[in-house]
Amino acid sequence: MDKIPAFGLLNSVKRKRIVTYLQELQNYQLLKKEKKRFTLTPKGEAIRRLFEEESRRI
Repeated sequence: MDKIPAFGLLNSVKRKRIVTYLQELQNYQLLKKEKKRFTLTPKGEAIRRLFEEESRRI
């Protein structure tokens, strides 16, 4: 995950907050917890694609 360019944005965020954010994304059914990682749900993947498409327009 540390190879993702946006990962550096989390450097200043406390670990406890990151855990809370991940839990919230699970509650919104955007992330799914697996054994050792998180994956995007189909809903999360659709939103990621929308952001990706929009970023190409800018």
